[in-house]
Amino acid sequence: MGNKNIIIDIPFNIDLSPYMLPKNYIHPKLEKSYQLAQTDEWIVRRLELFMKYTYNSLSHQTNQNFTCLLRCTPTTEKMIYKYLREYPALEKNIYFTPYAQQIIDESIKQHGNLYRVVIDSDNMFHDTFIEQLHQFNHKLSTLTIISQEGYILDDRTKQVTRIFHPSPSFYAAIYNLETYQWLYQRRLFEKHWDAIKYPYEQLGGPNYCICTHDINVDNEFARISQKYGIEMIQGKAKEHFFEKWHLKME
Repeated sequence: MGNKNIIIDIPFNIDLSPYMLPKNYIHPKLEKSYQLAQTDEWIVRRLELFMKYTYNSLSHQTNQNFTCLLRCTPTTEKMIYKYLREYPALEKNIYFTPYAQQIIDESIKQHGNLYRVVIDSDNMFHDTFIEQLHQFNHKLSTLTIISQEGYILDDRTKQVTRIFHPSPSFYAAIYNLETYQWLYQRRLFEKHWDAIKYPYEQLGGPNYCICTHDINVDNEFARISQKYGIEMIQGKAKEHFFEKWHLKME
């Protein structure tokens, strides 16, 4: 196991996803959503979702030995922190920054390893996820730890479905000083679909929750639950889910 340097790397309102290859332009399909993500209205709503879901799950992690970097644009950093005053102060290991790359570069130099965890700013991890990563004794050849089982929750209807995805956007990419030099520059893989193409191991159990809502760009509850759903959660099981994931059945 050793001393694992776990960094949760979240794109908040940046132009380029940290999961993709660096490019010198914004894809036309993303230009409109990027411009919208620089506005007060978008930031206010997205912060509401972040605090309700993602921050909720991160602050409830049973092991707080991790750093969470939310990548924001330099021009909106002050705006974001202005609106965050409406909420309780963030834990010190969770913060918004336009300098995530520099922080990650320095971190791996200091620790000699990096477990780069992938999630978006409106989704959730099970509250034992970080502890599981720390305890997971993976093979030396393993480059990704993937959670294939999880849930999808619709913010509007409160429907919940358990899902199975072979290579979802919930994983930890493992680097040492050597692999960081030649793999991280490619972000190990361009899309989460490629995570499973590398030597990987599975983290058992439902460890993530996709939260769909009114400003989703890619995720739709009906489409995902139909394609990857394995069980609709109802009745007492649904009440237990909301309690276990620290949510309210509004």
